Amino acid sequence: MRNLSLILASFITLVSCTVEPLSTNENVSQNNTTTNSENFQYLTSEIIPNFMTANINGVQFNNLKPMDYVDASTNQIKIETYTTEGINFKYLFIQGSNTTMNAVASNESVIINLRIPQSQWNAGTYDLVSENATIMNGSNSSIGFYDLGRGNKTVSVEQGSIRVTDFDIAAKRIKGNFNITYYLTTNNDVIEGPFTITNGTFNYELDDPYFQ
Repeated sequence: MRNLSLILASFITLVSCTVEPLSTNENVSQNNTTTNSENFQYLTSEIIPNFMTANINGVQFNNLKPMDYVDASTNQIKIETYTTEGINFKYLFIQGSNTTMNAVASNESVIINLRIPQSQWNAGTYDLVSENATIMNGSNSSIGFYDLGRGNKTVSVEQGSIRVTDFDIAAKRIKGNFNITYYLTTNNDVIEGPFTITNGTFNYELDDPYFQ
């Protein structure tokens, strides 16, 4: 059993970043921007109200929330700023988890981190890359996935896709879908997989002070 605040301290640190706060809704609009990740099929057209859902290797997870979420007064998204080669890039940070910062990790504990660059704050379909293998230069959406029940194993994303179905500043709402194929590497460099996250959905309120 491990305290998550200690586990999180060991997660990879991405460039230098300044963070601000995180919130939710429904409804689906058509996306119109495509990338080379069109081999993913979005079987779920309905965006389930509020927060995140995902099917992880055949197991359905619903109502995944930010790890620091307490109640309706808690922000649900954060705006992060990363500096690369002297240039600042803003990312929208969305987190879904079935555990909290101070909880003890269980075999079912999962954490999904999505970071969407400002250049993709509009309806469209984009490549989704591993947060461990991307430079935060404002060009790629990234995902960090931590399956705490699988122990000390590194997740590497082979391919992924994120679809933003709604980005509504007036309604302060972001909604969409995501899918990835990934592998796990053990401490002995044994590669396991492939594994999948399919029919992932997110529906969060744009409640960071940046959008006020």
